[in-house]
Amino acid sequence: MKLGFCTLAFRDADAVDAIRIAGELGFDEVEIIWKQLAGKSDAELDAIRDAAKEAGVGTSGISPYFWLTQNEELLAQSMQIATDAAHAARRLGARMIRTFTDAGPTGIGSEKATAAHWQVAIASLQTICALDPERLFALETHHNTLADTPAACERLLREVDRPNLQLIYQPFIAGDIIADYERLKPHVRHIHLNPMIGPAGDALADCGLDYAALLTHLRDSGFAHTCAIELCGPNGAAREQVQSELAWCRSMLNE
Repeated sequence: MKLGFCTLAFRDADAVDAIRIAGELGFDEVEIIWKQLAGKSDAELDAIRDAAKEAGVGTSGISPYFWLTQNEELLAQSMQIATDAAHAARRLGARMIRTFTDAGPTGIGSEKATAAHWQVAIASLQTICALDPERLFALETHHNTLADTPAACERLLREVDRPNLQLIYQPFIAGDIIADYERLKPHVRHIHLNPMIGPAGDALADCGLDYAALLTHLRDSGFAHTCAIELCGPNGAAREQVQSELAWCRSMLNE
């Protein structure tokens, strides 16, 4: 298992600076948010790739946002972002592109979605996966999206029916953190450790979700992918907080 860092915590920094800090802190991999990549030239993307090599960290993926179920304008914008992200991922050597059916507080959850919402999302995900059939598109489990329950995730995967669409498991707000993972385990290729989705927020150790049990379970069951710390508070996170969260994760894995 590898421990990764989502650069969302340092969202206002340049990608190269965020990657350098991740390397200094001792992360194995970085997941780079789209804000830090959008509009970059090939030369700039190459510099980011080289910075990761110099920092000694892999690039697990890049993290754009998509809005597939709200309106035509956002759908068209999402498809252009997906095209640009696929190019950037190839340039960076990133193995994964994080994928959403929606994003933000106006996103549409599985219970509210109409048949038309499902149809558009499924067709759009098929088109997105076809942009690079050899690369992983990892659908993040998340509230206010069509991937907000284990059953809804299974439906999306079944109906999109593309081998390069798999899952990022982020615990559901209401659910069983271990049982939900085990149910989705055949499709989980990445995990987000996000304290902000817990009822108490703040730190992984006391956010109200049993991340200690999840990490222990992953260790003991031989999880061979990446767990990425994602600190998504409105103001990002200080270096000291990121360092503390990484140390806590390592202590859970080394018990």
